[in-house]
Amino acid sequence: MYRKHIPVTTWEYVFSIDSTTYNAPATGGSTVVNITSYKKKLIDGIETGETETVNVSAEYSSGTDFTSLDRTQLPNKLTITYPENKTESSRTEIEVIEQQESGKKLYFTASQNAGVITYNYTFNLGYYSYDSQATANSIGIVVVSYKTKIINGTSTGENTTLSYSVNRSSGSDFVNLPGSSVSGDMTLNIPENTNTSSRTEVIRFT
Repeated sequence: MYRKHIPVTTWEYVFSIDSTTYNAPATGGSTVVNITSYKKKLIDGIETGETETVNVSAEYSSGTDFTSLDRTQLPNKLTITYPENKTESSRTEIEVIEQQESGKKLYFTASQNAGVITYNYTFNLGYYSYDSQATANSIGIVVVSYKTKIINGTSTGENTTLSYSVNRSSGSDFVNLPGSSVSGDMTLNIPENTNTSSRTEVIRFT
């Protein structure tokens, strides 16, 4: 008995991406993932040369959800945008790219460096010179001493008070000084001058 051969049509799915990871600077940026997604027609296991594009989806999978995905050029391209990282920690997010008909999945790891932390230092005195009378007296000095946190070159407005030291630099040694680890405003106590000549002391604030 003659049996007519019925050709068997199958499809072979091709799916790949040109990169699987990108580490962005703390200041932010973007990267483009180029996607290859199509299927090849086979008849009786032999390629016919006919191909068809297969759609893909792209979604957040796991990790810190911080990037934004531009899907407008799918299934050919996926653009991933990284915002500025204003934290002191690096972060990582994994995206899943899925070929819809075959169910094949590929993963892209998006990571970003921690914010660059620097400090601006402020140190000012309310007085830089003072003429004391001969009798014992004291002077209150307003001292401004702090550092301001900077992330990626932009001030956060976060200030931290810093201690300072007060020591004799030169001249007569007659003012009572507190030494090191002083915080906030301070008072200098000036003893009576029992000599017939004036005196000068230079005090160093560090």
